[in-house]
Amino acid sequence: MNYKELSEKLLFVLSKYKSILIYIKGSPDPDVIASSYALKIICDNAGIKSTISCSTKPSLPQNSAIIKDLDIPIRFEDPLDNLSEYDAYTVLDFQSAFIDGITGKIPCIIHIDHHEPIDEDIKIDFKLIMDEAGSISSFFSLIIKEQNMSINSSLLKKVTTALQYGIFTDTDGYRHANKIDFEALNYLSNYYDKKIIDHVTKIPVPKHVISLLSLAISNKEEYKDWIFTGIGFIDESERDSIPIIADFLMQRFNCSVVIVFAAVARKKPHGLRLDASFRTEDENINLDLLIKRITRSGGGRKYKGAYQVDMNYFVNCPDKNLLWDVIKCATIARLKDLRDEIQLIKINGIYKKVIKKAENIFK
Repeated sequence: MNYKELSEKLLFVLSKYKSILIYIKGSPDPDVIASSYALKIICDNAGIKSTISCSTKPSLPQNSAIIKDLDIPIRFEDPLDNLSEYDAYTVLDFQSAFIDGITGKIPCIIHIDHHEPIDEDIKIDFKLIMDEAGSISSFFSLIIKEQNMSINSSLLKKVTTALQYGIFTDTDGYRHANKIDFEALNYLSNYYDKKIIDHVTKIPVPKHVISLLSLAISNKEEYKDWIFTGIGFIDESERDSIPIIADFLMQRFNCSVVIVFAAVARKKPHGLRLDASFRTEDENINLDLLIKRITRSGGGRKYKGAYQVDMNYFVNCPDKNLLWDVIKCATIARLKDLRDEIQLIKINGIYKKVIKKAENIFK
């Protein structure tokens, strides 16, 4: 990958606009926080106004801490309230570049992701899908290295620390890091603040996560070499508990795939959705193909995936226990069907890999 050419193209695209919305879709995790911060610094260095905006506050103390410790400027608000401020928007670390209420009103100029690509009818000036990278933070680390920006040492330490933590979390403590990630880590090692990384990683797991983990273990159901578990109704502020529990179960139990799901209650706007996280250590399982057989409202990359299903119609159901029984029964039945289809899904995944390699050879 030629980072010099990518850096030049990125700067050229940014230079055509005066004010850019760097929008974080979904719950802000360390990888998208760091990548968004890096993109803002690139904009600032080029004299381009930019704002990082996210509609959802982080639910984990570690994520809140990295934002606070590094003083990362994120507006936690609905960008629709101030859309007139921006000429264009960007989406990082998310499979879809579509944003309801924004797409079609202002152009999407940058979309960088590392999930499996999807087809979307959205014109984007700079689109890069790094589905082999463990982290989007790795890409921005190498772009910053290439640009050799004239920023002060304090700011450089902040952004490299954020990027280091982004890579650490998205590669599961470097277990799933690859050549691109290690190249980025080699560069970051010269600048990042180890004390801040140590502080953030030593923050204890919140009590509500431990409580939900206990519930997940007691509720787990094994089917062949898969494990499913539902943790009931949770508040949107606890949503990040789902992937944390999935990571823990994947490491603790001898299984091929783990799926953790919950009914997530939202306050703004008032609603309900089914949220599920997938984990696997089997590189031959294409989680994106797997999840797309359930719904288009989700996707995956190597080893990780998630999907969401809108359940707003049931938000006022008076019998929550009965509703959860229906959700749990229907979800596990569908997941069992998926497990029974796994050989075909694996074959399709291997076929896609072969096609991609062939395309890369003949580019």
